[in-house]
Amino acid sequence: MKKSLLALAVLTAATGVAQAASSVTLYGKVETAYQSATGDGLSVLQGAAGESRVGIKVNEDLGNGMAAFAHLEAKFDADTGASNGSNFFGEKSVVGLSFANGMHALYFGRSASPMDRFGYSDDHLASGLGWKSSAGNWANGAYYDYNGMNANNGLVVHAGATTKGGYAGNTTEGVSGTKASYGLTGAYRVNPNWVFGLGYQADNDASAVKNEWGVGTKFTFNPVSIALSYASAKLGAANALSPSGKERRIHTTISAMVTPADKVYVNYLNDKINGYSKEQRFGLGYIHSLSKRTELFANAGYRKTNFVAGGSAKAKLWDVGMRHSF
Repeated sequence: MKKSLLALAVLTAATGVAQAASSVTLYGKVETAYQSATGDGLSVLQGAAGESRVGIKVNEDLGNGMAAFAHLEAKFDADTGASNGSNFFGEKSVVGLSFANGMHALYFGRSASPMDRFGYSDDHLASGLGWKSSAGNWANGAYYDYNGMNANNGLVVHAGATTKGGYAGNTTEGVSGTKASYGLTGAYRVNPNWVFGLGYQADNDASAVKNEWGVGTKFTFNPVSIALSYASAKLGAANALSPSGKERRIHTTISAMVTPADKVYVNYLNDKINGYSKEQRFGLGYIHSLSKRTELFANAGYRKTNFVAGGSAKAKLWDVGMRHSF
């Protein structure tokens, strides 16, 4: 009898723990493609490097609209299974609290910098048609997100700040000669078909990119969407191309849903680095959805660079592949 009561007590306690346990979500995306890149010494690649990823989200309801959460995300190369980067959870590794049923979130660790959370692009080729001037995530950071967006309108804000030396791959705090980095971006949806945003970021360490800012907007006239953005950055002494110079990027994407399962798009990027080069990139792509989670895709890109010191370089890129999200 005593053993039965003890077993019942243990079972009841275990049940209570299970009810209070965090919810855990495993998600990811596996993408692989046959890519060909000619010119500029580029070579044929197997697999869309770094596009595949796996992540874990943990959430615990603390009551009164408050929750604790943790988020880990790793990027890897699907063709080899190798980790994409020296840190396994280099894409995201944060822990924090959310309030007002997720409207506000405060978290700490490694995550995308504010400018890396901002912008529009359908392209994913290794040629990189992303409009942002910055690259890489922030480490040793504190972040705040506000999400007041709904289906029709609303505001989204991303803010972040790091300790000294927290930029990109530098994970050492208090590096001599560095300062804390900080940034703020926001986007406002006027109606379901129009959203615009702007942002500023100060990368105050020994990085290749310093102060940067950008503005962007996206219009949707079903079935066509048009995205426009402008970004400008001051380059740091670590930038071998143009130390203490400036870079500016103009980016345009036009996409159209030909059928409910078929999407086509074109991209254009104009990139100027003072004292070094002027570059233009063009992209053309097609995506066919087999389901909500599985897609086939094909892309083609062209890049031409004119150097200030003289001469030019050209590159042609294309790929055909498949991605599956879970």
